[in-house]
Amino acid sequence: MLICVAARPKVAGSSLTLKTFLWLYLAMLLATLVLQGVNLAGYRTNPAMLVVHGVVLAAALGFTAFGIHLYGEVGRLDRRDEKLVDAVERRLHLLRGKYEVWLWICAVTAWMLAWAIN
Repeated sequence: MLICVAARPKVAGSSLTLKTFLWLYLAMLLATLVLQGVNLAGYRTNPAMLVVHGVVLAAALGFTAFGIHLYGEVGRLDRRDEKLVDAVERRLHLLRGKYEVWLWICAVTAWMLAWAIN
């Protein structure tokens, strides 16, 4: 029981790193959205580039929605009204599932931002 009490603050405080990482890539997605909007305006006479930039813009919108949803789930990890075992299991379930998808999205986000800048 003493170990559970000692470990609880560490488990609850570790979501700050996850939230910071989410905010960083959400900011990159916001920059991508803005730049893709500018690119769509710039390429309005080129149908092929409109399609490409439109697809990237749609993907960035979807990724942003997923990131905001994930931020809400990470925020719920800090609840202190559940058992430590349940909190750790929920955290592991999130990290093995949705957060792993988010890491793939982060890689694609860096590519999309570079595409939008160029």
